[in-house]
Amino acid sequence: SSLLSVRAYRKDIKIIPVPASEIASSSKNINLANMVMAGAFAAITKIINIEIMFNALEEITPVHRKGYIQINKDLILQGYNFINT
Repeated sequence: SSLLSVRAYRKDIKIIPVPASEIASSSKNINLANMVMAGAFAAITKIINIEIMFNALEEITPVHRKGYIQINKDLILQGYNFINT
């Protein structure tokens, strides 16, 4: 189930539900739902290329968190693919 139940009350807003928590729970870390949403955002807006996101993740992730890079990339891609399928 989703954390939120939202209905659009304005006609100038498009709500696209993304089950980010559910997707992130597949990684055994629901706290990474933000990575799923980042991928969905990239897919919806086309503001940033997903490969650029991956490169930025490599660059900005502190050394002590480098072990999370692949799981973050996987979740970004899942969010991206959720929108594009």
